[in-house]
Amino acid sequence: MKASELLNSIDDLPWNYRIYISSTGLETDSEVLLVNLDEEDLDENDEPVYAGSRWWKHFLSISDIQDVKVNLQQQTTEWDRETLIKAINHFYKTDAYIVIDS
Repeated sequence: MKASELLNSIDDLPWNYRIYISSTGLETDSEVLLVNLDEEDLDENDEPVYAGSRWWKHFLSISDIQDVKVNLQQQTTEWDRETLIKAINHFYKTDAYIVIDS
């Protein structure tokens, strides 16, 4: 699935799914893998065998991205997909919400 598809349907996805990526951050055309840990074979580190065998790494959960989106919406009504991606990557790198200048 492309990141753009993920972001288009983020409000409708189960909050407990986890997102795996093969790169160092999220971009519009990045490939992402959605994983329901309840239905996956896990390795000794509780990571999905399928994702690990293909060098995908855990990025964030759907819940995390939904929270980042809500935070962004609370700060400004003037945002687009690129701003959301920037906010998501900021959260991933710093474990904190981005602050949008007013």
